[in-house]
Amino acid sequence: MNILIIPNLGKRNTVECTQEVIRRLEGYHCATYMEGYYLAHFRDQGVRLYEPQLHQGMIDMVLSIGGDGTMIQSAHQAMEIGCPVLGINAGRLGFLTELEYNDLSTLEKVVNH
Repeated sequence: MNILIIPNLGKRNTVECTQEVIRRLEGYHCATYMEGYYLAHFRDQGVRLYEPQLHQGMIDMVLSIGGDGTMIQSAHQAMEIGCPVLGINAGRLGFLTELEYNDLSTLEKVVNH
C-alpha cells in the first residue's frame, strides 16, 4: 500500500506521532510518501518524495496527522488524488479525525483491510 502522509508540524506531538506512524507502516510493508516541505524532517526514516505528476494513480490512502484543520486540508488533497483519507489526532481536539495518537495499533487493521 502506498500512503501519502500529511503532518501538521506546528502541532506539539506531530513529529513524534509521525515518526511512530512511519515506523509502524514500514512494519506493515507500506511505502510512505511526503511532499518535499515535510520530507526534510523524516528523510532518515525512508519516506519517499511525493511528486503528483510522477505518482498519479499510485497513492492508495492519504494519512493526515494533526487536528481538524490538517484533516480538512488533507481531505482536499485526497479528493484530488481520488483516494480515502484517514485522520490521526496529534493535538488536543480532533472531531474530524478517526484515530488518536495512543490508538495507533488500529492502523494495522486499516492498511491490511
